[in-house]
Amino acid sequence: VSKQHFVNFISSSYWIGLSYSEEHHAWLWEDNSTLFQDL
Repeated sequence: VSKQHFVNFISSSYWIGLSYSEEHHAWLWEDNSTLFQDL
């Protein structure tokens, strides 16, 4: 991946406070609450 491509990718990405936890095998919010997927 070129440096320019990487910079373009980063500049168009946003972090919303949600990360995948390999330990819990679940999506977690920044405060460690689980993502409610039944909306």
